[in-house]
Amino acid sequence: MSGAKVNEEVGDLPGQASALGGLASAYARKGDWDRATEHLEYARKTNDDLGDRYYLSITLQKLARANLATDQIDDVIECAQEAVRVSRGKQLERAEQLLAELSQQGR
Repeated sequence: MSGAKVNEEVGDLPGQASALGGLASAYARKGDWDRATEHLEYARKTNDDLGDRYYLSITLQKLARANLATDQIDDVIECAQEAVRVSRGKQLERAEQLLAELSQQGR
């Protein structure tokens, strides 16, 4: 049973979001972008439901990069822009840097 499933069963939404992010990272390292994106979408919803702007921003940035790997450019832009909207402090700098990188790539 995955950590995300265990956390869901015990009602630990922050733990569930964290486990989903970890699973997404593992799938991304394997090059399985569809599964990575699926887990990131669940983490996105969970962090949004929790009102956790910090981890929502991180998740959106990871989701933007996963979408970039699969050339889902409209989704890349939407996620990166949303990351900027929800970010504060260091995460805002990182989200803005992501948008700048996309701009330099002509995206």
